[in-house]
Amino acid sequence: MAQKEQVHTHSMQTQGLESKVARDKRGQRYGLTIALSGLLVTAWIAQYSPTAAVIIGAIDLVGLVAIFVAPRIFQFRSEVRDPSSSQDDNNLPDS
Repeated sequence: MAQKEQVHTHSMQTQGLESKVARDKRGQRYGLTIALSGLLVTAWIAQYSPTAAVIIGAIDLVGLVAIFVAPRIFQFRSEVRDPSSSQDDNNLPDS
């Protein structure tokens, strides 16, 4: 019975990890699509108005940094401040 429980727990952890990896990959694909479309729009508008193209390009790049880099920085800072919060298993009381 304990072995079945362990197999089940491992399979649930593996499934959870695989879904997180799939979510990250999907987010990267969406981010690439948004970045490329923003740069294409910037290049197309540049032939009519260089100033507008610079503004759109800057918004595109700043938006990508805000979406992809900033959350990782905040996560890293919170882990540095409170390292015990990132390890849920260590917060369990001893029995």
